[in-house]
Amino acid sequence: VVFPHSTHTAWLSCGNCHEWLFKSAAGQTDISMREIFRGRTCGMCHGRVAFPPTECFRCHSGPRPKG
Repeated sequence: VVFPHSTHTAWLSCGNCHEWLFKSAAGQTDISMREIFRGRTCGMCHGRVAFPPTECFRCHSGPRPKG
């Protein structure tokens, strides 16, 4: 997915999500749509206080990173 840190850090501090929801190092947190729909990881906010996770192309909006 395309993750815009600036959109999130404009109104949240790093401690709102790191280290309890997401590890600070990129790629260290397993994120799946199953977990999001269960209210974990991104689903802690999306679907509650942020747009719902059913709006797929708001996150899945760019090419997959190589690697």
